Amino acid sequence: MWIQGSTFDFYYPAPLGRNGYVSLKNQNSGTGRYPLKGHCTIVQTNSLNSIILRPLGAGLRILVNEKRKVSLNARTEQGRFVVGIDSTGAAVLAPPEAKAEDCSIFSNDYSYEFRITVPAGIKLSFYDGETLLKTTREGGFSPGTWATITIGEEVPTQVQTLPATEVGTYNAIVRGKVITDDLSKISKVFFVFADSRERVIQKHWQASYEMEATLEEDGSFSCSRRMLDSKKTYYYAAYAYDSRNYNYLMGDVHSFTTKSFYPKYTIEGDPKCSVTFTSASIGHNVKTDDPNIKTVSIGQCYFSKEYSTREELIQKGTLWTGSIIMNIKDLERGTTYYFVPMYRFYSINNDRVEFWGDKVYSFTTLSSDLEIGEAVDLGLSVKWRSCNLGATGPYGYGEAYSWGETSEPLSGEKYDKYNKDGGSVILSKEDDSAHYRMGGYWRMPTLEEALELKNNCEITYRSYDSINGIPAHTLIRSKVPGYTDKFIILPNVSFWTSSLDLIYGSHNACMFNFSPNYSYIEHRVVRSNEHYIRPVYCDKEN
Repeated sequence: MWIQGSTFDFYYPAPLGRNGYVSLKNQNSGTGRYPLKGHCTIVQTNSLNSIILRPLGAGLRILVNEKRKVSLNARTEQGRFVVGIDSTGAAVLAPPEAKAEDCSIFSNDYSYEFRITVPAGIKLSFYDGETLLKTTREGGFSPGTWATITIGEEVPTQVQTLPATEVGTYNAIVRGKVITDDLSKISKVFFVFADSRERVIQKHWQASYEMEATLEEDGSFSCSRRMLDSKKTYYYAAYAYDSRNYNYLMGDVHSFTTKSFYPKYTIEGDPKCSVTFTSASIGHNVKTDDPNIKTVSIGQCYFSKEYSTREELIQKGTLWTGSIIMNIKDLERGTTYYFVPMYRFYSINNDRVEFWGDKVYSFTTLSSDLEIGEAVDLGLSVKWRSCNLGATGPYGYGEAYSWGETSEPLSGEKYDKYNKDGGSVILSKEDDSAHYRMGGYWRMPTLEEALELKNNCEITYRSYDSINGIPAHTLIRSKVPGYTDKFIILPNVSFWTSSLDLIYGSHNACMFNFSPNYSYIEHRVVRSNEHYIRPVYCDKEN
């Protein structure tokens, strides 16, 4: 039984080194290889790891002056005591009668102090390596018991670079780990990236990119690297800074290769087509939730009014190239066109991938202005159409014409018949662009009718509406009693009247513009110029 004041023989069966150990044997007689006899309370060894052994009643205290991995246990020649303490201070296989506080650890910046206290008079159990438990006599440590202190190899601090995970087209997660017995001395962990292995293994500030990380309790750390290039190999290494030794530690160089940009999408329904009389705008019919896709458009298409199969269109059709919206121009009125679209995908890194559609679509241009628009009664002498000639909505410009143009510009004798010296001063129906396109009671407005519109309506300019995508325009609202809820919208362009210029010469005609900076009724406008037309409806012959 070990009690204070007992006589012990301490001997060292092997030199105490980095992997050595010290043993104590409770024996009152006999000699050992290196006997140290006497009435001892403290024995100190001056070795690589200075250890002080001091009997403390029924316990043992060990002071280790370096922070090494240390374990302590008491054993017999047949096995070992089922009592001990590890370097975290936790009791290891403590006897049922012992309490956790009976096994304790004290530490400072430079050493560990371990203490095991076994109360006197308790039963201690033994472990023989085959789970067979044996029991000593009551009264504490039995004769023949050994106490062994093992000082393990010092674990050098290491940094491991681990394989990257979640490698995608433009992103990856890189990982590393610090192996050390004291994470507190690691003040910084980070990764170094480069386009070659050689640049990574240079000093980190010479590499192309550095990302700092957060060190976890288990020594691991990671970073999510985004906005990479697709189909490219990146090299990286994990780094740590040991603040106690003022040293950068580097792990092995690893690499990963990002994937190619290949968009994930589905084709739903038909492309969105907005047609006019001589043009068509085609939007895409792609649905996607791919986070790598930034924009989708129809970048090109083959179209034809003659060929209707995919093979014919690609071999013989007309190739048209667009940008964000495919806008095909110079088409024929009232004609069906077939087309095969090419879908263009731009990634978040502006990679571009294009796919030709495997289906043929079609659209038909408008044949008559009567298919759209309406006559709005503002309480005036004529009704004004809700949109321009050739336009498909109130904000559209439509098609521009020279004065008196029908199937072709006014020329020759037809041109000369309009003059102020006994000739016609108002366009006749056969030379009126609006009547030519729409027929019936539709025609171009006269100068007097344009003045009537200006003098009897409230004119309000409205700028571009970025939220709803509405272009700048002028709102013309009637002030005529009973009609104040009626209005038309004029895009900010210049409009022909059917009236000849009677002031500045017969080669000119009159036009009007109600936009805020250009509000005027103009006379001297050369008839060969091209402007837009807002038709009026009048069931009279004038």
